[in-house]
Parts: sequence; C-alpha cells; structure tokens
Amino acid sequence: MYESVAENFGLLSSFAIVGFVLGLIYEVFRILRVFLPHSSLAVGLEDFLFFCFAGLITFAYSMELGTGEFRAIFIFAEIIGASAYFVSFGALISFLINKFANALRRLSRKIWNKILTPAFKFIYKIYIKIFKIIVVLYNYSKRHLKLRLKMLYNKIAQLYRVRSELKNKMDGKRNVIKAKISKKA
Repeated sequence: MYESVAENFGLLSSFAIVGFVLGLIYEVFRILRVFLPHSSLAVGLEDFLFFCFAGLITFAYSMELGTGEFRAIFIFAEIIGASAYFVSFGALISFLINKFANALRRLSRKIWNKILTPAFKFIYKIYIKIFKIIVVLYNYSKRHLKLRLKMLYNKIAQLYRVRSELKNKMDGKRNVIKAKISKKA
C-alpha cells in the first residue's frame, strides 16, 4: 500500500514521458494545421478528439502502472512532460516546419507565375479567338436568314420538294391522258 520515494519518482517520470509522447502526437495536428489551414470549428474538433484520446491513454496507463489508482499528480506529471516537449523539441520542430512551409509556398508561387499563369493566359487567348469566330458566324448566319422572305434551311430539301411536285404533276397528266384514250376506244 505504501510506496517508496523511488517508486513514486519512477511512476511520475513514466507519466512525464507519456506527456512528452502525447505532445509529440499533438505535433501531428500542428503540422497538419500549417499545411492545410482549416476553420476554428475543425481545429476545436481536432483538439477535442486529441484530448479524449489523451484522457484514455492517461486512464489506461494509470490503471496499469498506478495499481488501479488514479492520482491528480499523474496529470500534473503529464503536463510537465508535454510542456518539456513543447519548450524543447516542439519549438524546434515548429520552427523547422514553418520554414519548410514558407519555402514550399514560395516555390509554389514561382511555379504558378512561371508555368501555370502563362498556360492559362494562352488558353484564354485561344478561347477568345474561338469565341470571336463563333460570334462572326452567328452574325453572318443571322443576317443571311433575315435577307430572304422565306427561310431556306436546306437547298437539297427544297430540290426534293420541287422534284416531288413535278412528279405529282406528271403523274396526274398521264392519268388524264390514259383516261381519254380509254374513253375513245
């Protein structure tokens, strides 16, 4: 039931290490926020999920190492471990990640300005030329259709219609002629 000072110190040290590791895990969220900025609602949700995870880890670890007892000193030791991480390695990693993100942003701006912007300008010029051709064709067709009293959409269809009218007239004359011949006979 009673633990020695060495056992308590070892227990608190192990919880400080857990806090350090949890700080390292939290660094993943910080890196994600640098490269993919998101809303404060998403940040709050990420923090909530992380602290739920950290609470479960703390509880499971205290039940295993703390012989089934949960003490507030465990949380204090984790806070000290996480603070040690954020002051030492966390500050260094954050500095390096911010430098890398800024370099990546500068590189992406150069790529955009040197490659993609001229490509988009070229595509836009082609689009304008095609659009002008379409407008000219539209205006040309609109003007020629308005000049005629009748709209002529297809000259071939008009030729077929005239041919069929002539054929119908010719069929009618043959029938009349045949009828006259048959009456005389």
